[in-house]
Amino acid sequence: MQEFKILSEKSEHHWPFLNTEGSVLLDIGCGRHDTPNLPDTSPVFLGRLAEKVISVDASQTEIDFFNSSDLDKNKFIFICKRIGSKEDILSLIREYNPTVIKCDIEEHEVNFYEITKDEMSNVNEIAIEYHTFDILERIKNKMIEWGFNIHSEGKFGFVDAPQMGVLFARR
Repeated sequence: MQEFKILSEKSEHHWPFLNTEGSVLLDIGCGRHDTPNLPDTSPVFLGRLAEKVISVDASQTEIDFFNSSDLDKNKFIFICKRIGSKEDILSLIREYNPTVIKCDIEEHEVNFYEITKDEMSNVNEIAIEYHTFDILERIKNKMIEWGFNIHSEGKFGFVDAPQMGVLFARR
């Protein structure tokens, strides 16, 4: 497995090993955090090569920011939704049928735990930011259960947070 240091919140540092070429990307947790420039945000950076981008965030302010930009409204969809359950994730998967999922939802990634391999059958690339060691182990096990090969892991190099990082996997 390839390991690397995440040097900032910029998407080029945070999500470098997620292949979105020709995909339907479901970007769960698309908020800007410390990336005020539109090109550095996950929807724009990861959406460059995607065919369609569905970006979700719990903050209406973030969704309004993206909706007021000059992004192609036929390619980019922005939805204000809090992910508080397995069903919140599955409703997005059922409606948009993504082939790639990027997830950064501040410990709410635990809502992936009960999702089955069949429910993830259309997804062929996934990257999930984890926020505790327990979540790391459980998400690793879920990715394997879903039939993914974990190929890369990023650990934070710009803050002291050894319990946080990103797992990248593909089928």
